[in-house]
Amino acid sequence: MTCSLSPGYALDITLAWDANSETNLAGYKLYYGTKAGGPYNGSGSSEGASPIVVPLTSLTNPSSPEFTIHGLADGSYYFVATAYNTEGLESGYSNEASTEGSTTPGPTNSAPILSSLEVNGASGSTTIYTNEADRMVSIRIVASDDSLVSQYLILDGNSNPNSGTFIAIPGGARQNPIFTVSDFVLNNSDGNHTVYAWVKDDQGLLSSAASKTNVILDRVAPTVALSYSAASPYKAGDAVTITANFTDSSPISGTPMISINYAGTGSDISNASMTQASNKQWRYVMAVPSGNDGTATVTIAAADAAGNVLGSITGGTFVVDNTGPAVVGFPVINYTESSITITYSESNMQNAALASSYSLNNGLMLSGNGVDTSGTGKVFKLPLTPATLQRYLIYALQIGSAVKDASGNALSSSAVRVNDEDNDGMADDWEIKWFGSITAKNGSSDSDGDGLSDGSEYSYARSSPAWGTDRWTLSPLSRDSDGDGIPDQYEVTFGLNPVSSADRNLDLDGDGWSNYQEYLSSSAANDPKAHPQGSIEIVEVIPLDDAGIPPDTSRIPNNTPVSVRLESTNGIEISDPQAVSLSINDGQRTYTRSASDKNASGQALVRLFPVETNGDLAYSLWISYYRSNETTIPGVYPYGATVEVTIQAADVKGVSLQPSFFIFRIESEETARWAEENAPTTVVLKDTPTAGKTTLAVEGGALDGAGITYDSSLLQELGFEPEFGPLDEVPQAPGLGVPLNLLPHAVFPRPVTLTIPCRGYKEVRTLSVYYYDGREWWLGCDAAGNVTPEGEGWMVPGSRVNHEGDQNGPAYIQIQVYHFSAAAAGESAGAASVSASPSGSSSGSGCFISTLWN
Repeated sequence: MTCSLSPGYALDITLAWDANSETNLAGYKLYYGTKAGGPYNGSGSSEGASPIVVPLTSLTNPSSPEFTIHGLADGSYYFVATAYNTEGLESGYSNEASTEGSTTPGPTNSAPILSSLEVNGASGSTTIYTNEADRMVSIRIVASDDSLVSQYLILDGNSNPNSGTFIAIPGGARQNPIFTVSDFVLNNSDGNHTVYAWVKDDQGLLSSAASKTNVILDRVAPTVALSYSAASPYKAGDAVTITANFTDSSPISGTPMISINYAGTGSDISNASMTQASNKQWRYVMAVPSGNDGTATVTIAAADAAGNVLGSITGGTFVVDNTGPAVVGFPVINYTESSITITYSESNMQNAALASSYSLNNGLMLSGNGVDTSGTGKVFKLPLTPATLQRYLIYALQIGSAVKDASGNALSSSAVRVNDEDNDGMADDWEIKWFGSITAKNGSSDSDGDGLSDGSEYSYARSSPAWGTDRWTLSPLSRDSDGDGIPDQYEVTFGLNPVSSADRNLDLDGDGWSNYQEYLSSSAANDPKAHPQGSIEIVEVIPLDDAGIPPDTSRIPNNTPVSVRLESTNGIEISDPQAVSLSINDGQRTYTRSASDKNASGQALVRLFPVETNGDLAYSLWISYYRSNETTIPGVYPYGATVEVTIQAADVKGVSLQPSFFIFRIESEETARWAEENAPTTVVLKDTPTAGKTTLAVEGGALDGAGITYDSSLLQELGFEPEFGPLDEVPQAPGLGVPLNLLPHAVFPRPVTLTIPCRGYKEVRTLSVYYYDGREWWLGCDAAGNVTPEGEGWMVPGSRVNHEGDQNGPAYIQIQVYHFSAAAAGESAGAASVSASPSGSSSGSGCFISTLWN
C-alpha cells in the first residue's frame, strides 16, 4: 500500500494498493489510526470512522485500485487495507502505510512531478519483451503536484511533448494521481522502443519527461536449422549428435525440448531437454534404437523471450535402415515398347540394371541391360524380347542375389508376381479389358451367370492356346461369348470351342445330333451314347398366366391377341399347319384354331413367327392367335370374361407337348371406357416416315414425341392397329422416366419401330434399354446396342439407332421389337433387372416406352 498527501484546509490522503485476484471479491476495507502498528480506530474523515468500506463497484479502475480519504485533521496517520468477498470473509491486514501532513497551504505554482513510469510492470532500464499482435502495453504513472494533476501524454520514441496531444487522466484531476493506461500502442516496428511520458497540472505547468528504455517488440517467430554429426541413413546403436541453431532477434527463453518420432513404434523420444552450447545453439545426443527402419521426424519445442513459439524447422528428418530393400508394388509391363519397370523401396540399388540379375517364366526373356529412369538408383526399366511377350499372362520374376541396397542388404523377397497385383489368379490387363479395373472382381464371382466363375473363364482361356488368339474373347460378361446359342459353360464342359460359332451345327461325337441340338436337350455333345430324346417347352405366354385375375390388377383389352413362344429340341415343321393349335374357351364358346384357319377375307387367324430355324424346322417360334380377325364369331372377347387357352403342339419326330393351358381375364366395360378417356392425345401420320408405313405419335404432355411406326397393312392383316393406353396403367422403375402404355399386347408379323424420347439428355449413348415382362424390368440391350440373353426374342438385334438432341428437339432412341412389352431407356446402374413401382410414384430420369405385357 502507498499513500500521497494533498494539502488544503483539511488533509486529503490518496491510498493505492495491489488488486486482489479472487473471483468472488466484493471490495476492500481501509483502516486508519494515529499510532504505528495500531490500533487502527481513527475517526474524523469525511468518509467516516475506521474502517471505511470501499465496494469493488465504486472503484474507477478495479485492476489498479485507489481511494482518497478526505477531511482529516493535521497529524500523523497509519493505514492498512483488507479485502472481503461475497461470502463476508475478510483477509488479514496489508502492509502499513503512513503519512504526516498539515492543512497549512504550501507554496503554489510548482510544476508537477512524474515520479514513476512503468511499462508492463517494469521501470528504468530493465528489458521487457512483448509479442502482442495489437502492439498494446500497459503503462502505470505515479505523479504529484501542489495543485491538481489533470492531463498526461505518452509517446513512443519521441521525447518532444509538443508532438502529441495531452489526455485527461483517468478518474479525474487530483493532486497525487496513480493511474494505469492499459491500451497504449507501440509504433509498428519490431525492435527496441523507448517510451516517454509527461503530466500537466490544472495551471498548465508541464512535468519533466519520464522514460522507460529497452521495451522490445518482437512478433517474429524464431526458426531453427538442424544438423547431424554424421549423414544418414543410420543403423541401430549409432550415436548421433543433433545440433539446433536458432535464428531470432530475441533470446531463446528456457530450455528447448526435442522429440523424435521413429518410423517404428515404442522407441520415440518425447520432450527431452537439450544441452546449451550458447543461447542460440543447443545439442542433443541420441542412440539409434533397433527396429525403426524408415524416416524419423525431429521436432523442437521452443519460444523466444517475447513468447513467440518456434516457427519453421529445416533438417527435421533422418533415415534409419537396418533391413534389406524390397520391390515396391509390382513390376509394370509396357506392351507397346516391350519393357518391364521395377521400382525398389530404396535408392542407390546395386546391380539392378543388369539383365543377368533377373529371370522370368512363361518364355518371357530380357533383351539387354536396363536403365535407371529415376536418376537415384531406385527405378529401373529393362527391355523385353518382343517375340516372347504375350498379353493376358501372369509372369513370375526372379531377382538374383547380386541386387542389393547401398548398405549391402539383400532383398527381403526375390520372387515377384507380374501382371497380377491383386493376386486373384487373373491377369491384370485381362481384368482391365473386361471389368475396367483390377479390383472390381476377385475371380470367385460369376459376373455373367453362365455357371463359370470369372477366374475359371480366365483359366480356360489361358490354358487353351489351341483356340488361337480368339481364346481371349472368352468373356466373363457374356454367357455365350461366340453368340452361337450355346452357353460358355456347356462348351468348355463338353469339349466345344466357346469362342468360335463354327462348331454350333457340327456333330462332335458323331451321334447324328448337332452340338446345338445336344445342348438344347441337355445331353453331352462329346458322348455318342448321350443324345436328345426330344422335347417341346413353353417359354413364355402373352398375356401372362392369371393376368387380370385378382390379386393381379392388369387391364387386358378385349381385342388382345394370344401369343405363345415354344422351343423344341427336334424342331417344329412350320410348313405343317396342324403342327400347333390353340383351343380357346371365352365363357360363351370353346373353339380351336390352327395355322390353316382363315377369316372370310382370307386373312390368317393364327400365325407362326420363327425365331430360330434351320430350313423349315423351327427350334424357337411364336404362335399368335388374333381374335380381332374373326368373322364367324365376334372379333372381341366378352367384357369381364375369363379366357382359358390350351396349347397343343408336335415336333418333326412326333414328340408332343404335354397339354398345357393358361388363363386371363378381360377388362370390364367400365374399365374400357375409363381407359379410352384417359389415353394420351395422339396423331396418325400416314406414309411416315416412308410410303407404306404409319406412325402413331403422342402430341403434348410428358410423353410428347413418343411414337410407334408399323406397316400400314397391319389393320387388314390382324384386324387392329397399335394404340396408346393410359399412363397410370404401367409400373415405373427407379432411375427411368414416365412410362408409355402400348396396346394391344401382340406379336407382330414384322418388327415394329418404337421411338423413345429422352428429355434431359443431349446424348443417349450411355443409356441402356429395359423391357417389362409383366413382373420385372429386364435389361434388353446395353448402351452399345447389344441384345442381352433376356432380350432375345423381344428386340431385333442391331436395330438400335441413337439420335442426339439439338436445337430442333430432344434426344431419342429408336429400336425394333417383335412384340409389345414395356421398354425403357435409362440409367439403372447396369442391373440385369430392376424392381418396378406404380407409375407416378417416383420421378426418375431417363426415357420410357412400355406396354402391359401381362
